[in-house]
Amino acid sequence: MRLWDSKNEKRAMRAVEKITTKLARVAKTARTWEAREAAVKRLTDPNVLAMVAKRDESPFVRREAVKRLTDQHALTDAAQADECGFVRYQAVIKLTDQKVLADVAKNERDWEVFRAALGRLTDQHALADVAQHAQSGDARIAAADKLDDRTFAQEIYSDIAWSPRYGVSCVEAAEKLSDPNHAQKVYADVVKNSPYFSTVCKEALEKLIDQQALFDVVENHPDKDVRQAAVKRLTDFDVLTEIVSGDPAKYTCTWETHHEVHGPDCGGSAGCQCSNDNSYIERHTLDLREVARKRLAELNKSNP
Repeated sequence: MRLWDSKNEKRAMRAVEKITTKLARVAKTARTWEAREAAVKRLTDPNVLAMVAKRDESPFVRREAVKRLTDQHALTDAAQADECGFVRYQAVIKLTDQKVLADVAKNERDWEVFRAALGRLTDQHALADVAQHAQSGDARIAAADKLDDRTFAQEIYSDIAWSPRYGVSCVEAAEKLSDPNHAQKVYADVVKNSPYFSTVCKEALEKLIDQQALFDVVENHPDKDVRQAAVKRLTDFDVLTEIVSGDPAKYTCTWETHHEVHGPDCGGSAGCQCSNDNSYIERHTLDLREVARKRLAELNKSNP
């Protein structure tokens, strides 16, 4: 019986430790991945290592094979095609071809693998390619940060900042713009086009200081929470005073919440069919004039 092919992990491992020949066979055919991995650690045949790196069903065995590879073509295959992030990472940290590294960085969705590829990129043309064509906004920003051509980097930041598909990265890119007025326009646009108080809307609003833009949000945004947050960002006494003295109908937000009081036996479970239906509607009101009044009081207190 071939002990290295045992289903018993410990028995197979002990057998592999004693083998001096047939390591390639063990690496390719042993039943347990632990035995195959142990064999791979002692392999030197680049062809067998490349095959194992590409075909073994265990990512741990494939990673061990990649660790021992030096052939750039085999490493490229692993970096671009392996389904497991930590195998791709192991391949990337051994790659030297700038074009391949750029290709990985453009298409990689695992942040750690991307950072490893970007960290090995030094060629400015390759970095520019990544900054223009990477999948995510974060990746494009990170590549642009390494560009020597800062004018071109500003173009990349601007492109990302004005592209809603990048989500929060729009705000991150706007922070890197050299023109603060340009950044303020981006923040205002993000808030204006966010239908509700989303994460990206909140982050943009926290950066927005342009008083006219904030007033426009208070006046026109469809979401009450966004409008209220904008009031709290205002510092212009005249604008706040205008809101305080404004039309109640314009600055009063109303909404309803529906409540259901269930019967004693249903436990309030979703979709219950109890006959004790005491549902009711609760109406709420938010007066933005009162929010502005409190904001004025805060400013007066901090600037006596």
